[in-house]
Amino acid sequence: MLATSPVYESNVIRMDIFQKPERGADGSWRLDELGPPLCSIDWKPALDHFVGRVRSTPCDDGSEQALNARDPVLLSVSEFSIFHWGLEAGNETGLEIPSSRFRNRKARVFNCWMCVTHRDGENSTFRAGLKILDQGGRLWLHSEEQNPLTAGIKIRRVRWPTGNNRDSLVLYAHRPGEEKAVAYTWGDVDAERIAMNLRWMQASCTLSDDPWLPTAAVEP
Repeated sequence: MLATSPVYESNVIRMDIFQKPERGADGSWRLDELGPPLCSIDWKPALDHFVGRVRSTPCDDGSEQALNARDPVLLSVSEFSIFHWGLEAGNETGLEIPSSRFRNRKARVFNCWMCVTHRDGENSTFRAGLKILDQGGRLWLHSEEQNPLTAGIKIRRVRWPTGNNRDSLVLYAHRPGEEKAVAYTWGDVDAERIAMNLRWMQASCTLSDDPWLPTAAVEP
């Protein structure tokens, strides 16, 4: 559980992390029994984002992990990143916190239509109103025929921290059982629409303000 409060004298926002509380008989959280925080992070504004530094941690015993815990955490409108610290998996706190570098980018929802061509080459199966996120995960469509064909798509906003490659919005086409995409197309990283036509399958996805509610088979 997280609790935040301003600390005016330090010009920071303090975030206290507590173990998940128990529920009372009436189903409400027993917040009066939280006890001391497991650890605290002080957040300060920097340019257009916030930088957090661990103020206290239960593993602050002088170890290398504890020293790394003092490294900053980044929070912006597009990501939450932990660069060098975290509690070990299976720690006694019950918190699921990564124990190494971790970058979690904000996902956008896209509304898509897909089409899979049948084996006869003339008919096809079309579906609209399919939802997918632009941070990975595959969306599958099966053709409506006796021996169906299956096509999958995935969208990612690919960002390059160094080098000459430009950040891009990429649409991938997949076949079942194959990890590597069979084809892909790309556009501007902030593009609001992306599409492809491979003859045996087609797909078009448009940025949406709709909430994330899966409408078809999606796998990680």
